[in-house]
Amino acid sequence: MIRHFAIIFCIGIFYPMLIHFAVNAYQPLPKFEQVVVASARLAPTTPEGWKAWEEEDRAAEKRRDERLAAIDEATRPFYRDLILVATPLGIAAVLIGSFLGFVAVGRGLMLGGFVSLANGYSGYWPHLDGWVHYSSLLMVFCLAGFVGYREFMVKPNNPT
Repeated sequence: MIRHFAIIFCIGIFYPMLIHFAVNAYQPLPKFEQVVVASARLAPTTPEGWKAWEEEDRAAEKRRDERLAAIDEATRPFYRDLILVATPLGIAAVLIGSFLGFVAVGRGLMLGGFVSLANGYSGYWPHLDGWVHYSSLLMVFCLAGFVGYREFMVKPNNPT
């Protein structure tokens, strides 16, 4: 039993990593340096000071938004390619896993397929239209229903 769990866990974790790093091999995810800046300011005592404070806050927020937009623009090609590769490979893994006779490998492929789907969509989700959100979630719901039906209704009645 523990061996089955180890196989399921291994395939479920390493299959999505394999897809992620395969995409990263031809469309590298940009690397960014993380810089944390902490500052302390004394509260102003004059109306002019409060006005300057608010202007500084607006300028800092604008710089932060510009940095986030630049990061989003730089990472978008990687996440676009990841969703295009992870979606069909994730669906294939789930379907193959549901038909596979080796229980541990099949369930590992199903887990890995669903995790691959989630990983593929996670980075590109904000750039998709609402109808794509809905249709993608509907597809995963139907896929999970199909696999659940096969696992719990068809296989127990089938002696093979």
